[in-house]
Amino acid sequence: MNERRKKTYQDNIEFLKSMIGCSLNSAIQEKYYFKGELYTESMGTLKLNFSNGQAFTFDCDGDAESLNIQKGGFSDKGTLETDFENNRYKWEEKEFLNSEILRNLGQTTIIFLELLTNDFGTIHSGCKIKFKSGDHLHIWTVSSDNIFYGLNETPPYHDNEKLRIELKEIKTLYNKTYEQ
Repeated sequence: MNERRKKTYQDNIEFLKSMIGCSLNSAIQEKYYFKGELYTESMGTLKLNFSNGQAFTFDCDGDAESLNIQKGGFSDKGTLETDFENNRYKWEEKEFLNSEILRNLGQTTIIFLELLTNDFGTIHSGCKIKFKSGDHLHIWTVSSDNIFYGLNETPPYHDNEKLRIELKEIKTLYNKTYEQ
């Protein structure tokens, strides 16, 4: 595994650990438009704001297949939006989960990192955040730089028998270096 990917994976684990025991204050999607049309192959970057004051964005990593979690909000897209004519690129923030749903979720109780193994190796393909209410938020990636998420949803590739998928509880990854 290259050093950049190893660092991304270590950061993912640390960021997920910091969410344990927190409530979710907001969940915002960043929808992407190309030439005025909503891009529907991906749900768009997801920003989660937690009760401990931290915000994280969830997106597909530069390798175009694994999860990338970043601390902070959405990146500035102003130049991309203004440097091209005819509104070629446009982003729009949209509420993903409303305040009533967020209130009912309660604190995060368990967080899992999803590891997917295929012919090319093992990647961080997603995460599953469980709440006191019993609900879970599943965030996952697929090849070709797309990210998806849903409340109480399971990724469609979980049915693919050719893939080996493991959910590893984050607390079992404390103080370990990701070596795969």
